[in-house]
Amino acid sequence: MMGLRPYASLRLCAKDSEGARNRMKTPMNNPSSSLMWWPNRMLGLAVGLVCSAWVFFLHIYLPPANPIIPWGMVLLAFGLLVWRAHLVMESAWIPAFPAGTTSRRGMTKVGSWVPFGGLAACATALIIFPYPYNIGVVFLGLAWGASLLIKADKPAGTPTLIKSALVQTGLLLTISAVILPLVFAWAARVHQFAGPGQLLAYPIGWLLKLFGQPVEFISGGTLFIRTFEDSWPFTITAEKLLPVPMVLFAIIWSGILVIRRRQNRFETLGMFWLVLLVFSLLRLTILILSLLQRNNLSYFWDPWVMTLSVLALGIIFRERGTGNREQRTENRDPKTENRKPKTEHRTLKIPSFVGNDVIAWMLGFATGAAILAGLTFRDPGTPKSGRIMINEHGSDWEWTTDTLNTETYSEITTYNYYCLARYLEYYYDLHTNDEPLSPAVLQNLDVLILKIPTEPYSPAEIQAVVDYVRQGGSLWVIGDHTNVFGSSSFFNPLLRRFGYSLKYVSTHDMKSGNLSLYEKPKRFAHPSVINLPTYLFATSCSMTAPWTADAAILGYGLRADHLDYSQKNFFADRTRNQFNIEFGLMLQQAAGKYGKGRILVTTDSTPFSNFFIFIKGKPELALGTMNWLNRSPKLAWLNPFLLILGLAGLVIIVVLRFWSGALLAGVILGMALAGFITDGAARRAYPLPKPDRPVPWINFEREHSSYFLPVLRLVKDGDPDYLTFYVWTQRVGAVPREMDDFDQTISGTDPVVMIDPATALDAQETANLRSYLERGGRLLVINSVQNRSDAAARLLEAYGIRLTTQESPSDTLHALTLEGRFFPLAVKGKFASLSGGEIFFQSNQGEAIGVTKTVGQGKIWALSCGHLFRNTSMGQTSMVPDDGMRALFEVEFRVIRQMLGKE
Repeated sequence: MMGLRPYASLRLCAKDSEGARNRMKTPMNNPSSSLMWWPNRMLGLAVGLVCSAWVFFLHIYLPPANPIIPWGMVLLAFGLLVWRAHLVMESAWIPAFPAGTTSRRGMTKVGSWVPFGGLAACATALIIFPYPYNIGVVFLGLAWGASLLIKADKPAGTPTLIKSALVQTGLLLTISAVILPLVFAWAARVHQFAGPGQLLAYPIGWLLKLFGQPVEFISGGTLFIRTFEDSWPFTITAEKLLPVPMVLFAIIWSGILVIRRRQNRFETLGMFWLVLLVFSLLRLTILILSLLQRNNLSYFWDPWVMTLSVLALGIIFRERGTGNREQRTENRDPKTENRKPKTEHRTLKIPSFVGNDVIAWMLGFATGAAILAGLTFRDPGTPKSGRIMINEHGSDWEWTTDTLNTETYSEITTYNYYCLARYLEYYYDLHTNDEPLSPAVLQNLDVLILKIPTEPYSPAEIQAVVDYVRQGGSLWVIGDHTNVFGSSSFFNPLLRRFGYSLKYVSTHDMKSGNLSLYEKPKRFAHPSVINLPTYLFATSCSMTAPWTADAAILGYGLRADHLDYSQKNFFADRTRNQFNIEFGLMLQQAAGKYGKGRILVTTDSTPFSNFFIFIKGKPELALGTMNWLNRSPKLAWLNPFLLILGLAGLVIIVVLRFWSGALLAGVILGMALAGFITDGAARRAYPLPKPDRPVPWINFEREHSSYFLPVLRLVKDGDPDYLTFYVWTQRVGAVPREMDDFDQTISGTDPVVMIDPATALDAQETANLRSYLERGGRLLVINSVQNRSDAAARLLEAYGIRLTTQESPSDTLHALTLEGRFFPLAVKGKFASLSGGEIFFQSNQGEAIGVTKTVGQGKIWALSCGHLFRNTSMGQTSMVPDDGMRALFEVEFRVIRQMLGKE
C-alpha cells in the first residue's frame, strides 16, 4: 500500500514586515510565536491519537469502551491536522485529491474521473470491510467529495485546509487498519523476549534500584522485586514494554521518516528506535513503581495510560523541516532558494491515448488486490475420504472408551470424549488406537487426533507422526491449560518439530478473571472457525506458532497466569498478587501446513467433553476443524505467488514515487474486491459437513424458551439451569442442539423441546407448529411455576391440554416421592398441574404433572413441574445419584426415548 505522506498542502502567502520578523525573536511579545514549537509536533500527536483510538475501538486489552471516546480521539486528531495545515508551509500540491476547475459561469467542474473513482472505491470498501476497520475510507471519501466542490482558483481557503486534514486522517486510519493484523500477529506470538528480555531486565532493575526499590536478578531475565509482604517475580514481556498502540505508532512514524526524509534516513530511523527503547524502559520502570505503590496491575493495560504514553511519543518525536509560516520565511536559505525543486512523483512514458491516472489506477488495483488476496486466500484443498483415528495410547484422560449410558454415573463418564467420538462417526470413518504410533498404525489414515497425553511420546512415535504429516496426513493436537497431567511437556517435543509449542499457563478474561469468550472476525476467519458462533472457552493455555501459521483463534483481552504446581490442576493462586503474567492477545488455536499435510493445534480440551460437547459452538468447532483437516493442499502455491506480485507492485510504487489519487483509489478498490472474493470463496469452500447417516437430533428451541445453558458464561445463582437435563439426553443416544429460529427448529420432524416459554407464538408460527405435529413431529413442553409468562398455557390449550396454577400453603400438600426421596412440587407457594391428556407422571396426591396428547401423526409431552429438571434438583453432571435421583432421571430417559422412537 502507498506509504504515508502528510499532504498538508498550503502555501499561505503572508507579507510580513521587518517589524513582524523582529517580533518573532521575542516570544513574549508575539502571540503567534507561542505556536512555533507546535507545528513540528502536531503530526506526531495526530498519529498518537489515531493509534490510541484503536485500543478503544477494539477488544485488544479490555472490552470496547464508550463508542464516543475513540471517535472523539479521531476527531481531535483531525482538528490538529487542520491546525497544522494552517501553520505549516508546504507545497500547495495535493496529488491524491486535485481540486476541480472553474468554468466561465463560475461553476465547479471536474477535469478528471479520479474523484469519482475514489468515491466509488471508498463506498465499496465501506460496505465490504467491517467496522471499525473501514472508518479510514470515510475520511478519504469525504476528501474526494470535497475535491468535487473546491474551486481551483481558491486553493488556500478553509475548504482546502479541511480537505488536506481529511486526506491525512483517512490515510492514518486506513494504513493503521492495514498494519494492525500484522501487529496483532506479532503481539500474539511474542510475549517473552528471551535473550533481549534478559538484557533489558538489567537496565530496568538498575533504574528501580536508583529509585530505592530492592531488586534481585536471576537467570532468564526475571526480576525479583522485594516488598514488605513478599518477593515477586517480574518478567519483561513484549506487551509490558511495547503495547500495541506504541508498536503501531513506531511503525507508522518509521514510515514517515523513511518517506519524507531525503537524507540520513537510516541514521534518523536508528536514532528514533534508540530513543523509543529508552522511553519504553523509563515508562515500564514508572509503571512498576506505580504497581508497587498501588498494588494495581491494571496500569499495564489501562487504555488511558497507553494513550498518555503514545501522546508523549508524539511530543518527543517531531517532524523535520516544518515550522509555522513565519518561521519558514525567516529561515529561508539563499543558497538553496533558487535551486530547481525536485518533482514529487515521476511519470511514465505511455501512449498518448492512455493517461497516467489510468496506469496509476491499474498499478494500485493490482498491487492492493494481490497483497490482500495473498494474505487472506484460503486454499480450498481436495477433500479426503475421511478416515480418522483418535489416539488412546499414552492418554489416560478424556477417554473415548467409557460409555455414557443410563447405568453408570461418575465424573469419568461425563469428563471424557465418548460423545465426541460418536458424533464424528455420523460424518466420518472413525476408529481409536491403543498401540504405539508407528508408520504401520498411521498408514491409510487421513486425520490423526492426539489428545491430552499423560506419558511421553517416544522418539520413534514423534518421527512417525512427523513423517505422516510431511507425506500428506493431517494432525489435530488437543492440549490444555497449565501443563495439566504433564500434557504440554509431553506434547511439546512433538510440536516443536512443526514449529509450535504449548505454554504452561491458563488464560482468563482480563477484566473479569472468568472464562473467555471468542467471536470470530466478520471477515477472513480461518476455515476451522468460519461457521463458529460466539464460543466460550473452558480455560485454555496459550501457544507459540510459526509466522506462516494462521491464527485460527486469536484471543483478545486475555491474561495468562503461569502454572502453580502447589494448586489443584496447577491453576495460579489468585489469593496472592500475580505480577508475572502475560496479557493482551493470545493464540488459542493455530493452523498451518507442513510438507504436504496440515496441522491444527487447539489449546483447550474441556469443551469437547461429554458435558460440554453439544453446547452451542463446540460441535461447530469440532466439525469445522475436521472439515479443514480432511483436505489435501490444492492451491497452496497461490498465496506466496500473489504476495510476490503485490510486493513487486509496491516496490515499483516506492521506487518511482508514483503517488496519485488514481493510485490510492486503485489500491482501496483492489483490496476491497479481493477481500470480498477471498472471504466469499472460503465460506463456499468450507461449509459445515453433512452427516453420512441420520443423526438422532433433539432440538432445544431457544427463540421462545427461557432457560440457561453455559453458552456465553457459566451459571450464576438464580439462573434456570437445565444443563444436566440437556446432557442426560445424550445418555439415551440423542444429540441435543440449541436452535435460535423457531421455524427452522420445526422445519423437519426432529423432536423439539421447549422450556419455560416466555413469549407466545404468532399466528404463522402456531400454524407451522400444528403442521409439524400432524406430519409426525414430537414436542416436549416443560413449564415451571417460576415462569411468569402464560405462553406455555396458551400453546398447550390449542391442543386441549389445560395448565392450571394454584396456591399451595404447604410443600407437603403437593409432593412426589421416588424410591424414598422426597421432591416438593410447590415452589414459593404455587403448584401447577395438567389436565386434558393421557397421564404419564403424577404426584403422590394423584395430580397430573405430566401428560401426553396425540396430534395427527405426532405427539405432545407436557410437564408442569419444570423445577424438578433444573440443576437445583437434578444435580451436576458429575454427581453419583442415589435411587431416588435415578428414578427422576428415568422420567426424562423414558420421555426422550419415546420422542426418539426407541420405545
